[in-house]
Amino acid sequence: MYKSKLIKIYTHFDRKEKALFRKWINSPMHNQHKDVLLLFEFIFSKRGNFTALSITKEKAYQFIYTSSYNDLRIRHLMSLGVTTLEKFVRFTIQDSNDFLQQKSLIQFYKDRALNNFSQQEIQKAKSAQKQQLIKDGAYYYNQYELESEIFEQAGEDERVRTTNLQAVFDAYSTAFVIEILRHACTALTYQNLNKKNQFNIPFLQQVLEQIELGTYQEIISVQFYYYSYKSLTEPNQARHYQQLKKLLFEHYQELESSEIKNIHVIALNFCIKQLNNGDEKYVQEVFDLFKYGLDYNILIKNNVLSRFTYKNIITAALRLKKIDWTKQFLKQYTPYLNTKYQKNYHHFAHAKLLYTKGNYDETMHLLHQVEYDDLFLNLDAKMILLKIYYEQGSSDALEALLNSFYIYLQRKEVMGYHQSNYKNIIKFTKKLLYLAPYDKENARKLQDQIEQASPLTEKYWLLEQIHRL
Repeated sequence: MYKSKLIKIYTHFDRKEKALFRKWINSPMHNQHKDVLLLFEFIFSKRGNFTALSITKEKAYQFIYTSSYNDLRIRHLMSLGVTTLEKFVRFTIQDSNDFLQQKSLIQFYKDRALNNFSQQEIQKAKSAQKQQLIKDGAYYYNQYELESEIFEQAGEDERVRTTNLQAVFDAYSTAFVIEILRHACTALTYQNLNKKNQFNIPFLQQVLEQIELGTYQEIISVQFYYYSYKSLTEPNQARHYQQLKKLLFEHYQELESSEIKNIHVIALNFCIKQLNNGDEKYVQEVFDLFKYGLDYNILIKNNVLSRFTYKNIITAALRLKKIDWTKQFLKQYTPYLNTKYQKNYHHFAHAKLLYTKGNYDETMHLLHQVEYDDLFLNLDAKMILLKIYYEQGSSDALEALLNSFYIYLQRKEVMGYHQSNYKNIIKFTKKLLYLAPYDKENARKLQDQIEQASPLTEKYWLLEQIHRL
């Protein structure tokens, strides 16, 4: 019983839902089965202390019945209990959906020929729709259903006058366009993860053509998904990203927070891709988006900040030399890391902060103290040491590090993109190391090679070293 569907559903109710369910099941309107009520009284009596020993079918049976144990009977009762829980879930969902309730009233009055009352509810629904801030696909589908009710209501009176059929078409087509684009963005994300995921999306091209003709220029949610789609399909066209960023910063209230999170990820990935290709101006863009994510609380899920996001935020901030901002970030957000990562990631962040401030000796002392058990922390730590050795002119130490770094990449079987990136960094750092001073011709050739190389996340740093020669 402890692992039954009945208990799993109940334990996923929050405190408020449990209190409401207790009142709900005691109402004869919702439950007329006294044994089901007793089953839940048994569950309530445990006060949330559910273990394999405390909540068993045998103990539940003993609580409810005086007869000898009957497994079939208790299993049947538990099945009824599940049905009761699911009815409650449906009830609460419907109860929280104002539009659905209003639509039900309109339908009731219409079926009973109480047209004056149905008209009153239609006016209430129209007023409520006008006050909605979130205008996503669900909003426009609700608008379609409302316009359909208005059309049907008018049709019962007279058909010769003008109708709202255009509003019906507009609302339905807008909902359709939003959902097509939203799912198209999801499909592209799946395709990027696995090329085997290929989808045929009906009407997508026609949808895109209509948007590009300006048909949905005023529909913000359409624009959100259109520019998300274009940022995914045309990653070299910065104008799509700029429009998407503008929408994020100016119209975030028009979509559900979960959708804003998804679109934020699309915008962020666009910038990171440009940054990985060596376009340094996107450091500021990445930082702006991370700050946006923190300000609007979309980077923290279940009170936890991803360690990768934490590290990426620090990297972006320090590349912009935002020392004070980074210090405040570490103080405020390190506690949001999973506890098993807090110590190492804060240690690494502190080392990176010291490096940015030019405190090389303290940085090396910190980095030599710990061999991180996290692959990417180790890679980043080696990168900091590589830069310090080069900038200090420690040629022997740098050459030894470059050789050991290459072996590390082979031994750890670092993933394709990352391995290519770090091998490129090693290759070009070696060329820098062996480049003779004042050798302008070879320096220019090396600069050309670095500019054309991809992936190369440290392109800016490498080019900076050539300019210093």
